[in-house]
Amino acid sequence: MNYISVLRDILKLNHDEIAAVSDDFESINAYLEAHQIIIPDDFQVTLCNHINVMLLRFKTNECAQIEVNEDVYRQVSKRSLDYAEECLTPICRKYGILLNQAEKVLFAIYLQTGISKEDGSCQIIQ
Repeated sequence: MNYISVLRDILKLNHDEIAAVSDDFESINAYLEAHQIIIPDDFQVTLCNHINVMLLRFKTNECAQIEVNEDVYRQVSKRSLDYAEECLTPICRKYGILLNQAEKVLFAIYLQTGISKEDGSCQIIQ
């Protein structure tokens, strides 16, 4: 995922704003590549926007506060939730916060849109 061009050209972040999030984006991008998760082109802009806004929430310790109940969990695969937790936990530690369920689920929804090269299947509800 070419997140720098998305941040610069589409989301119109300036150099300083990009520099402030680039390490975290690189960490997420490396995680996706290591796990062969390919985010479809038509979701990359929305994922980059989500990550940018999520990082702003992490930095200010104002994480999303949505109700995460069984209905929500039934819509997201366990695999995507596990990936989301594994990917975001180090970033949360960096900002001195705990990963809450709302942030995990929101990120997992995006990961679920990815296609795993490993088995060629969409990451859908298991």
